[in-house]
Amino acid sequence: MKKLLYFWLLCCAAPCFAQAPYGILWQDTSWTAHGQNGNEEYGFDGLSYLGKLDTAQNAIAVGESGGSSWILNRTKLDTGTVYFAPGQQVIPCNLSGSGRGDYAIINPDNNFGSITILYSTDTVFDTALVLTPKNYGNPRPFPLIADLDSSGIESLYLLSSVSSLTKAPDTLIVLQYVGGAHMSTIPQIKRFPMYHIGGNLTIGHPRDTKRQYLCSINPLNDTTAIVYFNPLGRDFSFIPTDSVILNTDSSGGFAGGFLIDDADTDNIDDIFLGYGDRVLIYKGGQTISPQPSYYLTDISPSVAPYLVAPGTQIIDVGNVVSPDYHSVIVTDPQYGGSAELEPGSIFLYNIGKGLKDTCVAFAIEGVGTYARLGTQVIGIGKYPGQRLDGFMAGEDITDVNAPFHGGQIIAFKGNASYGPNTIVQQNGRTAPVLFNLEQNYPNPFFQYTDVTFGIEDSRLYGEIVSLKIYNILGKEMLTAYSGVSDNYQYTIRIDGAALPAGVYYVRLACGGQSTTKMMNVVK
Repeated sequence: MKKLLYFWLLCCAAPCFAQAPYGILWQDTSWTAHGQNGNEEYGFDGLSYLGKLDTAQNAIAVGESGGSSWILNRTKLDTGTVYFAPGQQVIPCNLSGSGRGDYAIINPDNNFGSITILYSTDTVFDTALVLTPKNYGNPRPFPLIADLDSSGIESLYLLSSVSSLTKAPDTLIVLQYVGGAHMSTIPQIKRFPMYHIGGNLTIGHPRDTKRQYLCSINPLNDTTAIVYFNPLGRDFSFIPTDSVILNTDSSGGFAGGFLIDDADTDNIDDIFLGYGDRVLIYKGGQTISPQPSYYLTDISPSVAPYLVAPGTQIIDVGNVVSPDYHSVIVTDPQYGGSAELEPGSIFLYNIGKGLKDTCVAFAIEGVGTYARLGTQVIGIGKYPGQRLDGFMAGEDITDVNAPFHGGQIIAFKGNASYGPNTIVQQNGRTAPVLFNLEQNYPNPFFQYTDVTFGIEDSRLYGEIVSLKIYNILGKEMLTAYSGVSDNYQYTIRIDGAALPAGVYYVRLACGGQSTTKMMNVVK
């Protein structure tokens, strides 16, 4: 397939690739668990992967408005409840500092009714204490458990905002419960000038490979967002010291999805935002461009005609397709849409070495099911005897007359057929290996010229591709294109105004291979 990308001077447009065949995720389901009839919203407000509990593997916490049930995924994939406590969200943590695994069960009834802290012991479940924090803000506080100040001890933070009725700025209220073997039920209370904070807090390495940051997003409008970076360490503060303004290039608003993850295997995390009808990816580093480097898009209207906000959640679900790279799930559970006529959906994309911005597999609920698939998604690691990771999706059922009005959770197994080797198949035969750089046209040129290249070699899939211009002395003049190999053909437009008259070399490089063409600029 052929793609046309136009590059003027040194400004590069984010690639938007041709559509590949889709896989159907429904064929990969392994089991489903239903909530009780009634408005419990089973798996809607809380779904957590807990890892190992005692001798049980892959325990899952499922939250309802009436309580939290821990569902086990053992060798026989049973769904027996092993613990129950009031709450909707279970957060795995190490508040005790023992390293054996603790849990905080969040019960937000009446803004914050209680938080049950469980310390791991030989009996697995030992209720250490129950916190009953006062609600200082509106909406309900957002919980965060982390070692933000690098003290070696995690703390439970509850963050909320208080709106000012005067011209004074709004206030961020932070309740901090310091962890330890003897955790206090009395929080430290801190107040900060309000910049923005919400339920989209995440920790990662968006600047370099060494320092971690607490990252949050402030969507200003349909076309602009600010991402704040608070560096972790002894001098940590909730007042951000670093930020970046991003152009969202979107006709729609912020969908809610925010992920800090390494999209292109350079070990520096990138920024994923769900905006409008697609997911935007901004390349991390000391200098972050305000323009997206990649799009996760190309959901065909004929395949997914009911999209409202793809990117409501963006979740790294691990090695679902290959042990060599990760995949992400992008959700559209139809908040604000008609759940009857516009059912929820989830979409699978590959990142890292397998980066491809077209969807490789999807699942959409049926029209008339009132099913909001994708309210929650988590990775759940490897199934017994499997080499690939699985993931789980929560689904809210809004129809009061539906058999499972309480909602359900659905477990999916990994599937290697969604990888690059499937994508390069054409008419039942493997696509030919190609590493081709065509002569630019026109040549010579003075205004602009087009350079076409194609790398259709599955062995190089996901490798870094560069198209650079050098003068006759071998000095690099500009980078016309930088991206990843994806088995498609590109045409790049180069602006002659960026180059003095003379002879130049165009060099295409990928995975240790390269080829060169000569071109002439006249004035």
